[in-house]
Amino acid sequence: MGDEPIMQGGYEHGGGHKATLSKPPPVGPNTRALVMPHASNVLGVSYDLPKIIKQARGKSEDVVVVVDGVAAAPHRYAGADGKDADFYVVSCHKLFGPHIGAVAAKRTTMKRIGGDGKGWERGTINFEACEGVIGLLEYFLDLSSLTLENSEGLLGRILSGEEDGKRYIQEAYEHVELAESSTCSILLDRIR
Repeated sequence: MGDEPIMQGGYEHGGGHKATLSKPPPVGPNTRALVMPHASNVLGVSYDLPKIIKQARGKSEDVVVVVDGVAAAPHRYAGADGKDADFYVVSCHKLFGPHIGAVAAKRTTMKRIGGDGKGWERGTINFEACEGVIGLLEYFLDLSSLTLENSEGLLGRILSGEEDGKRYIQEAYEHVELAESSTCSILLDRIR
């Protein structure tokens, strides 16, 4: 008792393997929040967020789910995995960006807990870091397969909301995965 693993699965090179919990998350009917990482810094696995969140909400439909995406963000697009979380948190410096954090929050959760985000205390805004986030977006656009000819004005259109940049970011992450996979293959072949 107590020695059972709380997680099953492991990192499968190039397989995009997701770990699942061998037991349901420790959530009861009175649990107010579930805070968990998207990926493990130590084990190199990503957790199956949709499954874990569904299990948690099956025990407490009002549980607020906060996901720490800091370890996952450099390697994978959170997209569909993170969509069920109420809050998804990243640190932009892990993505070669500025030292500034970012939180994606569901509007419905913000209203339920008493705000829309505008009333949060942000302190003095770090304008330099905010500008760096725009540079981070440019970096992701460069990682995608955009060419100079078809990227003219794209950053401005994304920032103004005229165009959704999600597909370019997803494509950039596909390129990151390919680069990591080939680099890991070389490393693993040499140490065997």
